[in-house]
Amino acid sequence: MAILMEATMEKPRMNLYHLQRTTQLGGRDETVLGLVVRATSETHARQIAATVAGDEGPNAWRLGWEVGDDGEAHPVTCELLTADGEAGVVCRDYY
Repeated sequence: MAILMEATMEKPRMNLYHLQRTTQLGGRDETVLGLVVRATSETHARQIAATVAGDEGPNAWRLGWEVGDDGEAHPVTCELLTADGEAGVVCRDYY
């Protein structure tokens, strides 16, 4: 019976999310600037991103904003990626 139930249970639908910091904090060597994450929701994507944070720390990814060197709050975006659109590079991120 358990095998039949397991076979009929649907897996959660996964989506791709592009998370991107909009500010660069000075004096940090091991910082993540952007990620493409497979997750079930934006909240889930932010939780996953927080687990692989570098020197920027997990809160920027989890909360959706961070305070820059200028003392101002800067958003950390999270965009749902779809297959719609023109052909081209989806993510190119370097420092």
